[in-house]
Amino acid sequence: MVRINVFKVAHLALLVVGCYVRDFKDSIKDIISKLTLESRSVFSQKVFSEAGEIGIGEDYVANSIRSLKDENFICEPIPGVLKRNV
Repeated sequence: MVRINVFKVAHLALLVVGCYVRDFKDSIKDIISKLTLESRSVFSQKVFSEAGEIGIGEDYVANSIRSLKDENFICEPIPGVLKRNV
């Protein structure tokens, strides 16, 4: 009989999910950087659209944007508009 340590499995799952979230956040950061090359702002819907084209779901995009705001990489001076901080 194989015994499975539920806590180890849960911890491993969190690590894997954490890696994906980090990768998604880096991808969202790259998308925002690309879209703000000529101007420092972009409509958030454009970020969601670009991310969707590469298979990143809306929840991951929203969480990544929230995290990037917390890190002061971007701000949202007007709802629906993201501005990259210098």
